[in-house]
Order: sequence, then structure tokens, then C-alpha cells
Amino acid sequence: MFAALHLEQRVRKLLIGIACVLCASVSAEILYTKGGECVAYARAQMVALGFNAYTQMPGLCQFDNSETCGAYLIYQHWDLGFGKGAQPGPQSLMVIGRDTGVSVGHVAVVQQVSDNGDGTKTLVGTDSNAKGDQMIYTDVHWVFDPANMRASREGGPWHPVLGFVYSRANSTTNAGTTTDAIISQCLWRFAGYFGNRQGAAYDSGEFRYQLTTGGSLGAVRAIAVQLRITPLVVWYYWDGWRTLDLRACY
Repeated sequence: MFAALHLEQRVRKLLIGIACVLCASVSAEILYTKGGECVAYARAQMVALGFNAYTQMPGLCQFDNSETCGAYLIYQHWDLGFGKGAQPGPQSLMVIGRDTGVSVGHVAVVQQVSDNGDGTKTLVGTDSNAKGDQMIYTDVHWVFDPANMRASREGGPWHPVLGFVYSRANSTTNAGTTTDAIISQCLWRFAGYFGNRQGAAYDSGEFRYQLTTGGSLGAVRAIAVQLRITPLVVWYYWDGWRTLDLRACY
């Protein structure tokens, strides 16, 4: 029970550390946790989904004679086994090319995709070091213009998009995509409490469940996310079902 209280106190501290950063007329949330360079952060997110950091996401310096090790190299040299393309999908990596203000490119993790009805799409996701501060930004809104292969982050300038590296079949309607992404993110963020996956995730009633085992700080045995509504909390089983504010995972 003390360990459960410690987790709840840690979550409250994380939520206190979330502030709103305004850029033009759109807002993003900054999580006061060092995520490192954008490439390191994107790699960590994909490793949390089960991809290999060495064979599928090799270090970029070996491909760059100028030794900038730029994020723009990701599109050519990373392969997660699901292909690449010009259309965004959930849990894909959006690779920004070199441009004014992003001399080595940039990479962001796309979590949600929606059509704006004018030929553009809104992409919501996470990234790190977008402002040279090595901070993790969540709920980042991009406008993606597929006709011109360019994107604007939080109402800022347009930058060229080299393409998207897919981590699953590229479908915005793929059942379980959002819930699976949430489960993976929470497993990564609270690995000490939730431990590792035990078997595959499964749907039952209104929830998607993932059994867990091996948490060194607490014996959490399962986590669950609601399927048919926009999730605001994650449920976890620790001597009974409890809830965790979803923002704590990001």
C-alpha cells in the first residue's frame, strides 16, 4: 500500500510539472522531463513498442559525412518493418527535412491523424528538443499539407516533410491503434511499477487489457484502457482497480 501511495504522489508531481506553452494560436504541453535530442526520444518511443534500437534504428552518424547526425537521415536509414510513405498513420515517425530553423531536420511521433476537410490533415503527437531545450512536448499539433509535403508545428513556419516511417500497418482506422499506443506509452513511463507485458493485449467488454508482470516497485498485474471513448485515465490493477491520469504517461 505504501508503494501505491508513492506512485500516486509521483503522478501528482508529474502533473504539477505540466505547463502550457503557447505558440501562435495553438497550444502544446511541455513535460518537464529531459527527452534528449529528437532522434534519441523517437528511438526510445519505438523501443517501447518492441522495435530493435540497433538493427531497425541504427545510429545516424555513420551515414553523414558532415557529422551532423541529423534527424533527416531517419527516413532513408530506419526501417521498422512496415514500410514508409507520404501519408501519416498512428504511431508513425514524421521526418522533417533540413530547412531554415531545422538545419539537421526533426522527427516527431504521430499519435493521431484527422482530416481538416481542406486537403490538409491535423497530426497530434509528441517530440523532444523542438526548441533546443531537450524537453519532451506532448499534445503537439501539426498541420500537414500532403499536396506540398510540408508541415507546420503549432502554427509556426512550414518545413518540408520527407515522409513517414510506419510502426504498424498504415491505417487510421486500425482497431486498437490508439489504445495499444497508450498501453505502450504507460508501460514505458512506469516500467518500474507495471513491469513487462505478459501475453498479448485483448479486448473484453468496454476495455482493452494488457496483463503485466515483473514490476520491481509494485505488483501491478494488469492495465486497461477504454475502447469507445477518448480515454482520460488508465486503469491499473494493484490489489484492486485504480485509475491513473492519462497525462502522467506522456
